[in-house]
Amino acid sequence: PPALPPGALRPPAAPHAPTAPAPRPRGVAARTHDLQREPPAAGPDAAGARAAERALSGAARHTVANALDILGVDAPDSM
Repeated sequence: PPALPPGALRPPAAPHAPTAPAPRPRGVAARTHDLQREPPAAGPDAAGARAAERALSGAARHTVANALDILGVDAPDSM
């Protein structure tokens, strides 16, 4: 298929308004960012809490990447 101009949505995403699928992943990303800014877990359950935070971060990354894919945007490798 021919290359799309910058900012154009891929055909499967074209029927969707960009604002429709965007709020939920944006909220997930914002809350995950807030969590990452809090002090690291300490105490007897610290290892489990850190593992849970890493899992949540991975899930948030996957959620945002899927939402961007629906919109026809490539997710960045890192930020």
